[in-house]
Amino acid sequence: TVNTTQHTQLIAGEWLLNTQLSNQFQYREQNASAYTSLTGELKNWSYKAGLRAEYTQLIGDSDDQDNIIDLNYLRFFPSINVQNELKENHSIGLSYSERINRPGYRYLNTARVYSSPYSYFEGNPFLSPSISRRLEANWLWKYTYYLAVFSELITDPIEEISIQNNETQEISYSAINLNNSFRTGLTTNGSAELNSWWSVYWDVAGFYL
Repeated sequence: TVNTTQHTQLIAGEWLLNTQLSNQFQYREQNASAYTSLTGELKNWSYKAGLRAEYTQLIGDSDDQDNIIDLNYLRFFPSINVQNELKENHSIGLSYSERINRPGYRYLNTARVYSSPYSYFEGNPFLSPSISRRLEANWLWKYTYYLAVFSELITDPIEEISIQNNETQEISYSAINLNNSFRTGLTTNGSAELNSWWSVYWDVAGFYL
């Protein structure tokens, strides 16, 4: 992907290129992955375990030589899910999974994109992907009513921030990796028919950071 951003200024009746704000950003991302899984049953228990391997290569270049990206990494993401059929229409389960969330192109592009004369967004090419590790216990009744409690640890979460420059009165927006974050919570969903013409469905989630 090649992105060319040109900023011009009207000077003495002529539009001139502002080379300090103009920029060309070239970015290439290649991903290769492989996945294997194992499933089985033992009496009232069933299980599924998986392992995903991902290799990523990132190459980025811009007019600003301080913003050159050349990274490659191999990472593994395990998952496991265990279910127990306690009795008919009634089951409990326990699961663990790991996932990756890569920064989008907008967050990496080093060009300044102005939304007003005094505010702009500027990408951060050195963002790291965030990794989430989630442990969940769940209960399912009649394949309709679902309740789960979970805990999740996120490494290097990606968040937008704003910084005000008091000298220029400009506000810049960008994305950074924060410290690890942890949250725990509860989710529930289900449906019910109150009569022949009225049914309800709910999907509720709450968590504590």
